[in-house]
Amino acid sequence: MSDKNPDAVRIKRVFLSEHAALLENLSASLRLACERGSDEAAGVHLKQLREVLVEAIALYKQGAGQ
Repeated sequence: MSDKNPDAVRIKRVFLSEHAALLENLSASLRLACERGSDEAAGVHLKQLREVLVEAIALYKQGAGQ
């Protein structure tokens, strides 16, 4: 992280630590649901994935000063 702004660096670290593992788990769950042909489960995982992405993007934008 080459940012000179310490707040931006901190926000990026928070973003990565709080969301990376959750996004990986949701992605794996979605992949399994799709492989098993479970549209209902895939829909649930897509909704959860979207919610986490919206939160993560908002946090990232906050750190970027946008």
